[in-house]
Amino acid sequence: MSALRKATSVVQWIVGVGAATAVVLLFSLRGAPDDTPTASTAAGPDTGQVLAGGAEIYEQRCASCHGNEGQGGQGPRLAGTVVLNYPDVTEQIDLVTDGRNGMPPFAMTLTDDEIAAVVSFTRFGLS
Repeated sequence: MSALRKATSVVQWIVGVGAATAVVLLFSLRGAPDDTPTASTAAGPDTGQVLAGGAEIYEQRCASCHGNEGQGGQGPRLAGTVVLNYPDVTEQIDLVTDGRNGMPPFAMTLTDDEIAAVVSFTRFGLS
């Protein structure tokens, strides 16, 4: 996770873009040897594919606690609240990765790309 924290300026730029691809781009940049975007990562993945993949993961892994539409249940409401509660996307990534306050960690069961997709979905796909 320290690689994500070192990319603060990149994260700020990405979040300013305001697209679901921002989180996936952050993960792809994390693997670059010199932490600079490459031609293939600068363009980023297709937003629709990211949201669709995130929706599928959300349905399989998150909906049982957070509700099918993010309305809450055993876990807190996510729809309309994620960006307000986690304005810094790295905090949300850390929460999904490491778990906290009853939420299980997903670092061992989801890949970085899957975590990025579900974080993107909860930020931009739930209303």
